Amino acid sequence: MKNKAVALITAVLLLCLTGSPASAQQSKPIAFGVLPVVQALPLFVAQEKGLFKEAGIQVDLVPFRTAMEKDVAMTAGQLDGYFGDLFTPVVLAASGVKMKIVARNFVTGEGQRMFGVMAGPKSDLKTVPDLADVPVAVSKNSIIEYVTVTLLTQGGIKPENIQLMEVKAIPIRFQMLMAGQVKAATLPEPLVTLIESQGGKVLADDSGSPMSSTVLIFTDSFLSAHPDQAATFLKVVAKAAELINQGGPDIQDIMNRAGNIPKPLHGVYAAPRFPKLSAPGENEIESAVTWLKERGEIKKTLPYAELVDGKYLP
Repeated sequence: MKNKAVALITAVLLLCLTGSPASAQQSKPIAFGVLPVVQALPLFVAQEKGLFKEAGIQVDLVPFRTAMEKDVAMTAGQLDGYFGDLFTPVVLAASGVKMKIVARNFVTGEGQRMFGVMAGPKSDLKTVPDLADVPVAVSKNSIIEYVTVTLLTQGGIKPENIQLMEVKAIPIRFQMLMAGQVKAATLPEPLVTLIESQGGKVLADDSGSPMSSTVLIFTDSFLSAHPDQAATFLKVVAKAAELINQGGPDIQDIMNRAGNIPKPLHGVYAAPRFPKLSAPGENEIESAVTWLKERGEIKKTLPYAELVDGKYLP
């Protein structure tokens, strides 16, 4: 009996010294993959302003130059989560990576675009119908191809007259367009605004339509082991988004640096407005799954519940 009492006292003392299991859980650093784009701005603001630390979690934002590099790291188990478009998590989940979309953090809307189908300064293209049988530089089997095909179809071009050219690297695609090596290309903001400022033309963009979203993803193993951290992470991101929407020179400075804003647009390109965090709709997910399956990128239809879990939302 005496030995049991001693053991109990020892256990209590150790608990007091080391902290509770919950606090130990909170101390795990979160490795979260990011890209240098404006849609990830709430993550950069939360990090630079110390909001994650204030909330009691340690977040290591792991930078990647391309979505492909980020996806490889996620597949290799080097990340707990990442920021990306709506399509890559579907492809990864179909390949066996256990993960969930926990929030949509940005969506295009009225007056706010993410991608534009652009004509270069040296191009004679003026409207979407002019793109019939004209190669448009894109990154194939991606959100950019999806947006391009959707916009051209909506603009009246028949599927058999849509011609796409694979130019995966965004900087090369931009340079080819500006040099007149391609007549048209689909590119993201802020390059769309930069091209406009240098004599290019927007033939179509995704403003006014929720077709382009960016999302936040965590692995199933992280969500299972650290659900409170996931919920805290999203609360902090939501707080950072509110700060961005309020504006301020410090926000612009962070965006210019972390969002890779071209120097000619410093002080000109305004930070986008971020909506309240939400779960992607079932129609959005179904459209992405169907499109990827039709192109042979995935072999099976994935149900919504296998891809999205909104219970961590603030």
